Amino acid sequence: QSLAWKLADQLGWPDTFVAESDITLSTARSGLPRGVSPGEKWIEVKILPGTLTAYEGEKPVMASLFSPGKGGVPVPGLDHTKYATTAMGYFPIEWKDHVATMSNETGAPEVLWFTDVPHIQYLKAPLAMHVAYWHEDFGNPKSAECVNVSPEDGHFLFNWTEPGLPEGWGAIRPGDGNGKSTPVIITAK
Repeated sequence: QSLAWKLADQLGWPDTFVAESDITLSTARSGLPRGVSPGEKWIEVKILPGTLTAYEGEKPVMASLFSPGKGGVPVPGLDHTKYATTAMGYFPIEWKDHVATMSNETGAPEVLWFTDVPHIQYLKAPLAMHVAYWHEDFGNPKSAECVNVSPEDGHFLFNWTEPGLPEGWGAIRPGDGNGKSTPVIITAK
């Protein structure tokens, strides 16, 4: 039996069939990555197949699709920004913006920008995890380089990660009494 058939049966839909190619399976990681403490909040981002999982220690608390850079997996030695690939590595959240204008251009944007982008979490600027309200193609490479999430997922992640944004604040940076940073680990697979 295919994975799709088993899933439909477990959900109580015995007469429902789904093409296996229409399913993206996200499995929980076994063990903590280096740099993450037991019980700590962290996020695992896998460029291929475009899945994102939020954990508290080894327990997954949320999993979803996201859109990585349209250039696919970065090639060593090539600039990930220039080739629209999502950088890989260990990225503690640098700061969080409730809403802002975003562009991959230096200085005042002239070619590409999006206004009123909500729930932005900068990993290593300009790399950010943020809501993409301009498309619904999550799971497929689409962004300039960022981790694009749906409005619902972006809202959850923004409120779940540390540091929390105090009421009335527009942005926050970890440290200096604001709390620690949630690490985001981005891998190819």
